[in-house]
Amino acid sequence: MKKVVSILLICISMFFMTGCSIKKTSEVTDEEKFAMEYDVTVDNPFSYIEYDNLQETFNSDKAIIYFGSSNDENSQTISKFLTENLIDSEIKEIYYFDPTKLGKKEEKALVKLLNSKLDSSIKNITIPSLYLIKDKNVTPIIEELDHKEIENQNDLSTDEKEQITKRYKELLKD
Repeated sequence: MKKVVSILLICISMFFMTGCSIKKTSEVTDEEKFAMEYDVTVDNPFSYIEYDNLQETFNSDKAIIYFGSSNDENSQTISKFLTENLIDSEIKEIYYFDPTKLGKKEEKALVKLLNSKLDSSIKNITIPSLYLIKDKNVTPIIEELDHKEIENQNDLSTDEKEQITKRYKELLKD
């Protein structure tokens, strides 16, 4: 009985601590959802994209698509870096998709789509990966980025951080 009362009291106190306001899942914005998953600020450029819209986006004139997973440490690092360093840039939207949630059939179709767009022969979707689409041309740019630099950004000087950020912005700019 004490356990039930304790659990009830905890639930009631949590309700009041949240300001008596609980958002429905449908009311949470993409920025809020991404912030919760990746522990970044709500002021981030990420918008979730559905699997069914990926092909259309890869065929668009201009877009940035980010493949990551909140369960992946490198995705966490890249997401935080992008959020922190692109806030003041002209980049307002990066489409986010988690390919780890795909079934085998969808994953094969996505690999086939990427191979057709990249003129390459990849076998798997790599996370994290970042693709820049300009005039229907797709350029993978995550390979351009040095993960070690980003992972150790706390050990870098202000000048080194600015150089990495500048490189990101240059790669992603219109």
